[in-house]
Amino acid sequence: MDDIAGELRAAAGSSPPTRIDVDRLIATDRRHRRMRAWTLSGTGAAVAVAALLLAPAVLHGPAAQPDRFGLAPAAPQTPTSGGTEEPPCAPVTPRPSGDPVPQQTYPTVRTRPTEAPAAAVGRLTSVLRGALRDVVPPDVTVRAELPGCTDPQFQYQPSYRTYVASGRLARGAEEGFLVVDLRPTAADEAADCFNLTGDSEHCTETELAGGDVLLTSAVPYGVDGVTQLSAVLVRTDGSTVRAITANVGIGPDGASRRSAERPLLTAAQLEALARTAGLTLYP
Repeated sequence: MDDIAGELRAAAGSSPPTRIDVDRLIATDRRHRRMRAWTLSGTGAAVAVAALLLAPAVLHGPAAQPDRFGLAPAAPQTPTSGGTEEPPCAPVTPRPSGDPVPQQTYPTVRTRPTEAPAAAVGRLTSVLRGALRDVVPPDVTVRAELPGCTDPQFQYQPSYRTYVASGRLARGAEEGFLVVDLRPTAADEAADCFNLTGDSEHCTETELAGGDVLLTSAVPYGVDGVTQLSAVLVRTDGSTVRAITANVGIGPDGASRRSAERPLLTAAQLEALARTAGLTLYP
């Protein structure tokens, strides 16, 4: 990417005057690359949600029950109590399904964290599981997306240097998904709705005490009655946290369908997850 930037600047410098702002063009391209990388770094089958492309391997309905969405059985596991680093129930990094993606590079507001991925996965997973127990209503269950896990676990995405956890929410016959991820905050990326959510119409920006910036949105999915809720927290410590949920799943025909009357977590509950104190890359 830096080589391309140099070539663009060289070309602009040796050509007749232009009204194109090359530096702005490069910055915009970097932002788009990061957004694509961030939203594509989840695990499982990709699901287009509003303006973002998530990959939480959502809900697959069995052929025997064509009118509802089913939850795949999770492997038996003893629930953990949180508060301490927990041993992973799945690999710390996902197993690549194809050729590895080149590592994405971009300047960050702070030197990238040096914490080993295995240690960070254990720490962040423990924090997330404790937050889920505190925030998720008692009538909603959360099941891990990763095979071999009962509770959600973070995985480190080395190509994008992000940590991603996903889970499936259920309340009776209603279902949905939850994705939480963290990455280092980019130095050339403004902490606003357009840059971090790709949507300004349905997004609200709030500056919190201490300087953190919270972006919350409720975006129509494009399927009747489906809404994507998101909370993005840009921490002053150099971490950006994102939590997303929606009342959508994949039906037996492979099409997106509403899987609940409304998202199973409220905007306030999603915000509480994103603002969990321990969800940071700089503990």
